[in-house]
Amino acid sequence: MVGNELEVVTVDGPVHRVPITISVMCAWEDAHPGLIWTDWATKPTFKPLAFMGWAACRNSGIVVKPFPEWLPTIQAVNIMGKEQTAQAGTIN
Repeated sequence: MVGNELEVVTVDGPVHRVPITISVMCAWEDAHPGLIWTDWATKPTFKPLAFMGWAACRNSGIVVKPFPEWLPTIQAVNIMGKEQTAQAGTIN
């Protein structure tokens, strides 16, 4: 997962393509202590994916609201390779 990117699509237009880094994955693990990464990766759910998008935006220097306030501003979070088109889902 580290080395891939997320495409974070906002409801008001901007699209952010942000890297998944070690820092992002550590924040994700801290926020989801009961969730095993390999299990989630085979059956991803929306809230952990959205959190990963939030953490990646924040880690990339994009100013974001606290997670619960940020969620309604997001249309989709998509997992992407470095040169890929979107693979995963809309969270809205």
